Amino acid sequence: MAPKASALVEGTLTSEALQEIAQVAHVDQWIEFKKKYDDIGDSRLWRIHNDLYDLSDFIDKHPGGSMWIAETRGTDITEAFEVAHVFGDNFGKILTKYHVRSVENSPRKSPFTFKSDGFYQTLKRRVQKILKEVGTGPSHQMLLIQDGLFFSYVTLLLLTAWLGGPWILVVATGLILGMTCSCAHNFFHQRDNYRMYLGDLSASHSRDWRISHMLCHHLFTNSAIDVESSVFLPFINWFVVPDKTWTQLHLFPMLYPLMYLLTFPVNLVQRPFFVLKGETPFRLEYVLPYVPLLVFLSFGLSLVSTILVWFTMHGIAGFWIVFTSLIGTHHHPSVFHDGDYLPKDLDWGISQIDTTRDVNKSGNLFLIATSFGDHLLHHLFPTVDHSKLDYLIPALNETLTEFAIEYPVANQWNMVLGMHSQMTRTKPNTHMERRQMRIG
Repeated sequence: MAPKASALVEGTLTSEALQEIAQVAHVDQWIEFKKKYDDIGDSRLWRIHNDLYDLSDFIDKHPGGSMWIAETRGTDITEAFEVAHVFGDNFGKILTKYHVRSVENSPRKSPFTFKSDGFYQTLKRRVQKILKEVGTGPSHQMLLIQDGLFFSYVTLLLLTAWLGGPWILVVATGLILGMTCSCAHNFFHQRDNYRMYLGDLSASHSRDWRISHMLCHHLFTNSAIDVESSVFLPFINWFVVPDKTWTQLHLFPMLYPLMYLLTFPVNLVQRPFFVLKGETPFRLEYVLPYVPLLVFLSFGLSLVSTILVWFTMHGIAGFWIVFTSLIGTHHHPSVFHDGDYLPKDLDWGISQIDTTRDVNKSGNLFLIATSFGDHLLHHLFPTVDHSKLDYLIPALNETLTEFAIEYPVANQWNMVLGMHSQMTRTKPNTHMERRQMRIG
């Protein structure tokens, strides 16, 4: 049984719930987990707010790509619908064609709201006016950054193979690969496009990340059903539970760099087994991370050297992505983690403020694109290209002021120390306590 919704509200996440969460090994298992959790009453349909829809005939018509609809059948997609569609009002007429029935008497399991006069919808209306002028897609500079990183990676990969795998080039290739995949993360949030597949050059598979990152982490950040928060269980436990093990409290807070380094290589070793066992459907782009093996062998590297170079390269890439995504975004005692107390009927936008911190990277698009910058705005409007988020800052500040919310920029060193503190935290905080910690 999936953890009850009360675990998201009352600070009562149990070890039994964590054990089930820890068994979710890949995104296809998470989708099944989410279906049980949402329990919408009909596995053939989709739930949005208090209505059920049959979107079967809309799958291939969806402008953002069929995957978003096809993969979410049988789940509550309210958060995904509201957050992915900045101009969501335009889709009301489309939805009416597929309406099946109302389920108003069956409350949603999610604790989040999207009230018209709430924080998120108020902000969205202001943002719509701006984005009608500047657009939501990538700027020329963003395209140059992404394409430049890709060609730099290919050049370094060939140079590494040609020179026999010198370690300084292996590390450099892995670093550029990590940046390429980080930047590609910006593109897989958007409608289907070929740049999103650059994430498939390593273990940040575009299809998988669309599920684990967009549909899971972005919408239910730091909650029991956020697989990006549970991925390191039982070793690193970001959640707030009173019975963390000795190794979680004392050993793994020292060993986490090694775990970050192993994340991508381990994923790439596991994936063929998931496919062969039929747990994950085969996709052609899954082959891309293994192409360098053939490149190294064709340039004359031995089998042992090829495996070591390949393993190290993807290890560095994974370390870059995991480390930069964790040290300045979500893991700090001043933000919500499941087990903390969360107000009932919480506006989804305010929940994102409660789970996110930002380190100042404004003005440097390269840094923003390769290290998850402008993170709150990115969480609030993930389908808007990173290059357009700066335009939204005045609207965000105006809405924060209107709702008497402070969101100060964090200090990077404080975030690193806070990450360590969160690993060992066992006592829950209230919403107001976290808010007070953020403003010092």
